[in-house]
Amino acid sequence: MRALVDGAKTRQIPIAQIFHVEESGAFLLESGYVKTMASLSIAPDVTFYKHRHSALIGSGLSVWLTERGVRHLIVTGIRTEQCCETTTRPSAFLSRTSRPCRLRCRRAHQLLTSSRLDMERVAERTGFASSRQLRRAWRRSYDTPPLALRSTSARGSC
Repeated sequence: MRALVDGAKTRQIPIAQIFHVEESGAFLLESGYVKTMASLSIAPDVTFYKHRHSALIGSGLSVWLTERGVRHLIVTGIRTEQCCETTTRPSAFLSRTSRPCRLRCRRAHQLLTSSRLDMERVAERTGFASSRQLRRAWRRSYDTPPLALRSTSARGSC
């Protein structure tokens, strides 16, 4: 995620940070748990607070994107299989091209062809919560399953 944030800043792509908040419990804004992870320091251009899985519903993000003419999104996060996917699904209906983080899949591709890391370690190093989550994202970017890629590159090096 760090490389993605740094790359966006370098290219002057606005960064919107979105936090999930609730009226009570751990996601209560005042709880102290709703904050940027300590290992990821970012300076977002704007911050939104959402009460649903999708950041496009009720947070002001959709209005902000529309006002700026944003038509392409790069979405990443901690709960990719839930919040990020729920945010990207309706983007097509809002005339936006939604694209889950292909940079992480590209990095996974590099690791699979150049290392002996297992799928869990590749997922971990590329910001996915699990190898299952990596495989789901992978299917949107590549026709070949990730382990088939590794088999192909191993045969080619003999």
